[in-house]
Amino acid sequence: MAFQSLRTSLSHLQSRETPNLLKAAINASTDLSLLTTSIYPGSKPSSERFDQLCDLLGEGIIAGIWLYAEDKPGVVQATFDALPKLLQALGIGTSRYLNVCNWSLILIPLSFFADLLRRFLSLN
Repeated sequence: MAFQSLRTSLSHLQSRETPNLLKAAINASTDLSLLTTSIYPGSKPSSERFDQLCDLLGEGIIAGIWLYAEDKPGVVQATFDALPKLLQALGIGTSRYLNVCNWSLILIPLSFFADLLRRFLSLN
C-alpha cells in the first residue's frame, strides 16, 4: 500500500510543490524497496527488489514523468536530482536503462536545457 501511495504521488505534476514532492517520493520509494527487500551479506539482491526499482525508474520516472513533463523543467530536474540514489540501488541493473535514459535526454527539448543554464548562471 505504501508503494502504491508513493507511486500515485509521482503522477501529480501540476502543483508548485511538485519538484520537492517528486524528490521525496522517489527517495522514499527507493528506501522502502531497500528496507523491505533486504539481503543477507554475501547474497545477491532479490528479484523483487530489482522489479520494484525497475518499476520506479521505468514506469514511474521515464514513462510517467519524463513523457508528460517536458514543459516543466523543475519537475524534470527534480527527477535528475533523485536519480543517483535510485541508480546506485539498482546496481548493475542500471545498465538495462542506460540506452533509454540517453534517448530520453535527447528527446527533452533544447529549451529545457537553455532555461536550466540560465537559472544556473543567475545563481552564480
